[in-house]
Amino acid sequence: MTLLIHRDGQQLGPFELETVEEMIRAGTIATTDLAWCDGLTEWTPVAELLPVAATARAADAKLSPPIPVPVRIPVVATVKKVAAPARVAPVGVAPLAEDRSYFAYLRGAWKYPWQGDGLILLVAGTVFFVVLDFMASAAGIVGIFVAMFGTGYLVAYVQKIINSSGLGDAQLPNWPEFTNFQEDILSPLFQMLGVIAFCLGPGMLALRLSGSNPVGHAVSYGLLGAGFLYLPMAVLAVSMHDSLTALNPVAVVTSIARVPLDYLLACGVLLALVAIEFALEFVLGKISVPVLPGILTHFASLYFLTMSWRTVGLLHFANQRRLAWF
Repeated sequence: MTLLIHRDGQQLGPFELETVEEMIRAGTIATTDLAWCDGLTEWTPVAELLPVAATARAADAKLSPPIPVPVRIPVVATVKKVAAPARVAPVGVAPLAEDRSYFAYLRGAWKYPWQGDGLILLVAGTVFFVVLDFMASAAGIVGIFVAMFGTGYLVAYVQKIINSSGLGDAQLPNWPEFTNFQEDILSPLFQMLGVIAFCLGPGMLALRLSGSNPVGHAVSYGLLGAGFLYLPMAVLAVSMHDSLTALNPVAVVTSIARVPLDYLLACGVLLALVAIEFALEFVLGKISVPVLPGILTHFASLYFLTMSWRTVGLLHFANQRRLAWF
């Protein structure tokens, strides 16, 4: 039995029942979130489906037909009641199909930013960050605060993209809510800074201490290369677990070893996207019309950012059984 989950306006899954139960215990989803599975015509709270699923599993174990249990939960007002065909949720963009290769998911990553309200989100984000950049140009503490806020907010969105993609959502998530500066801005910012320091710090420190020693330079560049190779899986692990404890080298290296080919493909795609983005921004910078280059550059940066971290999140969704994080 597989369930689709509707949480915070996003559609996730489908997930096996055991995975749903583990996600509830981990706090990733709540029993009050809405769910849907084959045979239902409306979204139903997860808590109401778990007893039904348990009954079905027990019946299957005895090789007897499952006991039908009627569920009479009214539809939540914000969710439109629609008859749903098999494995397609009745609201939003259809979720990603399970049991496909990572490469198969990657082929559709380029259109990910355009799914659902993606274009509106990209335009709104472009305007927002153009304004923030203008405010950050102010001197003193105000400029520093605005720059910190903008960076932390963007990191929070990156983590949201990775998390929703890693759980199988097919469309761009909404921009994060902002209610608490420490939790919503500083926490994601320090998490990302911690990941970067952990991955690249040893190589940068070794390079600084090596002086003119060629052996020291070789060791430093080796550490930096290993750090860059370690970085995508580290960001994925921290984003999915929402904790810097996920940087554990044993866990991260083991995860890379479980999906080596897909991981190398993800790193190659990330490198290619970064190269394309830099090339495009160079071309856009040649436009002589005032203001326009900055606006187009911000839009292009957001587009490539969503695609880049989408590829990282999909690595978990395509290999969630082999990674076995939840």
